[in-house]
Amino acid sequence: MNASRAKTLVNFGANLRIQPTSYYTPANEQEVLAILERHRGESIRVVGRMHSWSKVLDSTGVVLSLEKFDQISINAENPTPTATLGAGVQIKTALKALSRQGLTLPSLGLITEQTIAGATATGTHGSGKHSLSHYLTSIRLAHFDPESGKAVIREISDGPELEAARCSLGALGIVLNLTIEIRSSYNVEFQLHEVKTLDDALESESDWPLQQCYFLPWRWTYVVHQRRETAAPRTKTARLFRWYWFLTFDIGLHLVLVTTARYLKAYKLVKTLYRHVLSRSLIQRWWIVDESSAALIMEHELFRHIEIEMFVPASRLADGMRLVQQLLEIAGGSSEPWESPEREALAESGLLSEIENVRGQYVHHYPICIRKILPDATHVSMASSADEPWYAISMISYVSPKDRDGFQRFAKVVTRVLGQCLGGRPHWGKVCLLDAELARQLYPRLSEFQHVIRELDPDRTFSNEWLKQVIPTAP
Repeated sequence: MNASRAKTLVNFGANLRIQPTSYYTPANEQEVLAILERHRGESIRVVGRMHSWSKVLDSTGVVLSLEKFDQISINAENPTPTATLGAGVQIKTALKALSRQGLTLPSLGLITEQTIAGATATGTHGSGKHSLSHYLTSIRLAHFDPESGKAVIREISDGPELEAARCSLGALGIVLNLTIEIRSSYNVEFQLHEVKTLDDALESESDWPLQQCYFLPWRWTYVVHQRRETAAPRTKTARLFRWYWFLTFDIGLHLVLVTTARYLKAYKLVKTLYRHVLSRSLIQRWWIVDESSAALIMEHELFRHIEIEMFVPASRLADGMRLVQQLLEIAGGSSEPWESPEREALAESGLLSEIENVRGQYVHHYPICIRKILPDATHVSMASSADEPWYAISMISYVSPKDRDGFQRFAKVVTRVLGQCLGGRPHWGKVCLLDAELARQLYPRLSEFQHVIRELDPDRTFSNEWLKQVIPTAP
C-alpha cells in the first residue's frame, strides 16, 4: 500500500496532466479504508482508464487507481439477472466474462476501454437504450461517516441515494464495486445507407430502435446505421464485414483524416474529401447479422482525439442539428451572417459576439455521431429528469493537442448556444464547459444531487476543485 509521489498521469486525449500528491493502487477494501484514514482532510479522487477529456478527472491531491478491483460475480439465477463488478473492471473484460455464460450488458457504447465505475459515474451510453448508469441496482462505496468521522463502507441500493450514486461524478465517495442488470446475449441486424435530411434519417427509427446516424460535415448528408435486435443467426459474411469496417473506417478513414487535419492541415482537402470521395467508400444496404458486442462498438481508441458531446431533447433534435451545422460552417470560414430564430436571444446574451470570434478558427473533419438515449432514473446523467428521450450529438477532433485552440473555442460556443437555446447538456466525461449557473438551469434535479453530497460527503473530500465550482453545495 505504499504510495508513489512522482507519478504523472496523462489522460487519453493528452489535454490533462495530473500530478497527485500521493498515488495508490490498493488491493482490497481494508487498504482503501486505511488510505482514507491516513489522508483525512485531504482531497481524494479515483482514476480509471483515463479515457475522459473532462476536468471531472482532474486532481491535485491523493489519487487512487482501483485496477486491482477486478472481481466479477454473475448472478444469473435472480429474477432480474445481475452482475457485481469491481470498480476497476473494464467494460470489454466484463463483456468477455458475461459472454461465456450467454449474457451481456443491457447497453453498449462505441468503445469498451473504460472501467465500469468510470463509465457509469459519467453517464456513458449506447444508442436506443438508457445509459449504463440507469441499470445499476446497488453501489458499494467507501467514504467518511458524517457522524463518527471514520472511514466506512456503505451499500447504496435504493431511494434518492441510489439515483445520485448511479451517476455520481465521483463526488459521493470511492466506488468499490457495483451491481448492474444484465441480459441474455443477442444478435443485431444492421445495414447502412446515405440520406439527404434528418427527417429521412429518423423515418425508420421505430423499426430500427438501436440505430445511430452520422452527419457528414461539408456534404451535410446523413449516413443511417440501421440496427435492431434479431433472432436471426449470424450471417456468413459478418466476419468479412468486420474486416471491411475495421480496415475502411476504424483504420483507413482515421489515417486519412489524421493525416490531412493533424499533419498537413489541408482543410480545403478535408472538405473536398467529404463532398466528393468518402461517401463512395460506403457499401450501402449490405445486410449483416452479428453479435451485439461486435455490431454495436467501434475502435475509436486507436487514434488520439478530443471530443465534445451535446445532449438535446428529442423534440429539439432538428433545431440542434440546424444550429450545429450553422456553427460548423461559421467556424469553418463561412462569410454568411448568422441568421436563425435564436438570433435575438443570442444577441441579448452576448453570444453573437462569441460566435463571430470563432469564425474561421476551426474546420471540423470527422462525422458527427447522433444517438438516441432513453430517459434515465438518475439525478444528473445527461439523459436524466425527462419525459422524452434525448439525442447525443458527438463532435470529435483529431487535430494535434498543441493546435486545439480553435476546437476549444468551438466547443465553448456550441455548449453555450445549445445549452441556452435548447437546454442542451454536455457529456460529463468529455469536454465539459459547464459553470454553476448553466448546470443549475440544465438539471432540474441538481438540488437533490447536492443534498445527497451534503449527506454523504459534507466536507467535499471526494470532489475536485472543478466539481466544487460547477456543483456547489454550500447553503
